[in-house]
Parts: sequence; C-alpha cells; structure tokens
Amino acid sequence: MKVKKYQTDEERSILTGMIVNDRVLARIRSHLKNEKKPFRSKWSNTVAGWCMDYSAKYERAPRVAIQTLFQAYADSSQDEDSVQLIEKFLSSLSDDYKGLAKEMNEDHLIDVAAAFFNQVRMERLCQSVEADLLKRDVESAHQRVIGFTPINLATTSIVGVLTDKEVLADALAEDDSEVMIHYPGALGEFFGPHLCRDGFIAFLAPEKRGKSFWLIDVAWRAMQNKRRTLLYSVGDMSQRQMMRRLIVRAARRPLGSERVVRPMSIKLNRDGTAQVRRVAKHFKGPISYGAARAAMKEVKAKTAHTDSLLKLKCTSNSTTRVLDIQSDIDELVRDGWVPDVVVIDYADILAAESGAAGVEFRHQTNETWKALRRLSQDNHCLVVTATQSDAASYDSEVLRRRNFSEDKRKLSHVTGMAGLNQTEEEKEKGIYRLNWILLREGVYYESQCVTVAGCLGLANPALVSIW
Repeated sequence: MKVKKYQTDEERSILTGMIVNDRVLARIRSHLKNEKKPFRSKWSNTVAGWCMDYSAKYERAPRVAIQTLFQAYADSSQDEDSVQLIEKFLSSLSDDYKGLAKEMNEDHLIDVAAAFFNQVRMERLCQSVEADLLKRDVESAHQRVIGFTPINLATTSIVGVLTDKEVLADALAEDDSEVMIHYPGALGEFFGPHLCRDGFIAFLAPEKRGKSFWLIDVAWRAMQNKRRTLLYSVGDMSQRQMMRRLIVRAARRPLGSERVVRPMSIKLNRDGTAQVRRVAKHFKGPISYGAARAAMKEVKAKTAHTDSLLKLKCTSNSTTRVLDIQSDIDELVRDGWVPDVVVIDYADILAAESGAAGVEFRHQTNETWKALRRLSQDNHCLVVTATQSDAASYDSEVLRRRNFSEDKRKLSHVTGMAGLNQTEEEKEKGIYRLNWILLREGVYYESQCVTVAGCLGLANPALVSIW
C-alpha cells in the first residue's frame, strides 16, 4: 500500500519546530499527551512520535539526535516509502539545528500548530460523522459531535498559575533568542532586552531629527541578526529614496562623490558634552550598479538565507492602515515567510483604521496605536515605529512624557518609548542622546541619556556610544 505524500508548509514547519525547538516541542507534547496520530500522514506521525518520546525522556528537542533515531528506524523498517519521505524531509533541514531554533517565531508556530492539529481532528470527525449518518446511526454521530474536544496549544489559552510547570519555567527563562536586535556598547545596554518579540517600541522626536534613519537602522540590524524584517514607508519617503539609503548602508559609502566623516570613538567631558574622534574619507565618483549589487549580495550571504530577510513596501501618505499591514503579513505567512520584526516609518501618517474615520482625530490616533500593539501581539513580533513630538520639544534639552502629540494614550500602548534628543550643535556633529520616556518593564529615568555618534552620510546613526 502506497503512503500518501501529504506535506503542507504548515506540517513541515511544525515538524521542524518539534525537532529543533525545546519550547515548541514541550508545548505540543504537553497538550497532545498520548495522541499517536496528530498529523495526516504516517511518516509525519512517525517523526513526531520520535520527538515526543525523546522529549519525555530528556526534556529537550532531539535536534541532531533525530538522525540517529532515523537511522535506527531505516535499518529495521519494511516501509520503504516512509523511509524515503522521512529521509527527504530530514535532508532538507539545515545542519545548524540551534540556528533553526533561534530563528523560529515560537509563539506564532505554536498558534499555527494548534490550528493545524484541530483541522486534522475536525476532518476525522467529519469522516466519522458521515460514516455514522450513512448507517443511519444518528445517535453515534451526535455523541461524536458533542464529545469533540479541540486541542488548545494556543498562546492565548487559559493556564493554571499555581500548577502549570511549563508556564512557570517559560516565564523565568532568560531566552536571548527573543531579543530581536542587538546594538553594541552603551547603546546595547540602553536597549537591553527591550527590542524583543511581542514588543512595541516607538521613537519620539521633533520633525527632521532623523527618525527615518533610526527606523532604517533598526530594520537593518534586525536583518543582520537573521530576523525576518518587514520595513514599511507609509508616505514619508518613496521607494527610490528608501532604496538609496539602503544601498548606502550596504555599500558603506555615499552614492556620489562626497567627503564623509566617520566617528571612531566617543567620550564625555565633565560638563556632559560629547567629544568624538573622527576620521574623514573622500569617496570619488558615483557608486555603480555592479558595486551596489555586490554589496547587497555580500550582506545576503552573511545572513545565510536564500531569500531576503529584509522586505520593503512603500505606500502613499495616509493610505495604509494597520489592517493593510496585517493583510500583507498574512500573505507572507502563507508563503512561509513569518516576520519577526515590523518597522513602520512612521505611525503618524498611517490612515485611520476601519470604523474610526468619522471620529475626532485624537481618537483615530488612539485606535491606530491600539492596532499597532495588537499587530505585535497577534503576530508575536517586534513592532517599531516613530512619532512626532509637540512644538515645545524643539526647545527641550531632553524629551519627556509631556512632549507627546495628538493623544497621550500613545504612551499606554507601547512597551517602550525612546526620545531622540539633539541640540543644534549636536546635530552638526551627528550626535544623539537617547532616553527612555516610558518603559513598561525595567527601571528607567527620563533624565538619563545614552550619547550616540553616527554618520548619516553612511546611513548609520549609531556607530559609537557612551553612558
């Protein structure tokens, strides 16, 4: 009898998660319990069984041990079709099992697994009910329907606070893989663990202070950290303008003939002002297409992915809603590209959400920021954007909570809001001072700033930093 060759993208993703990720496997095993056939195909259920048995014995995912388990199965099995299908699947996986686990959007995959297993269960329920009805056994069909219990793996499920060991361990785990973006030096200490999955971070700054440069920097570093990153420009810059900045960042040189002054080190004087040591370099002639293409290829090679981990979409001012961004994400997920980071340049020029178009502008703003927070929660990703501060902020040495614009409820929805502070003198020198205006978790002081020096000529606002 031939084995049916079922293997959807969802099935492949779930099996991969069970093989390489401790948390995904533990969640699935604890809820499937003794169920032997959660997948449609025989060979998938075989691999899943190995993973769950391994987890029960060693309390971790098998990772490289899956090859040993497969070899033992292949040596004794008479089912050549299943052996071939499993071998084909395992050979398609990267040898870097830890890397696969780190890149995985765990919570999203757990939600996908819940929906997938319930779909399989419902298909089998329908088949059984249909068979009962063909036999005119209405009572059996009725009992099957009322006895159906869905699997609840979802991250929004009810948990026992005092009894659920898995939830307790998960809350205490310090998982560096949940940090989406790492900055070096003092700026890295400033951001700490806050650029994380499920986070919603916003930069607050007056007009023309470099918000777009900072958002591009966030997206670029997320991609370099091997995170799938979706970058939106919703009206502030065109696709051509965005691509020109990204080319500069990749090539580490300006587009044309230009003298660039790059900061090499930074220290603070006794009066708190920054002293930056710089090196100047003159670039001659425009960058060619070949050089730009080579720079992009070099960056892509370092990510070790066949597809681009950074995707860009540019739209017109006030035409894109958060709902439209979610629709784009849903389409990418269907293609197997699950974003870890979504960067939006910037929130203030998003269109009003459906149902909010007729209300007062500040209420429209609140609905947009609520939707942005929902975007981070529903997709288990980091959302980063920026917002413009009020008129008083132009003369402020340090931005504070009172410098919000339109609606103070913006502060209620973010997990962190960072101020971009800069005097005219600092602007000439490419110096920023960042402070936490609000931080949901962790200790912060509005007056405490990290000083950062960069080079906008290289599309990099953060090269050196100091407390």
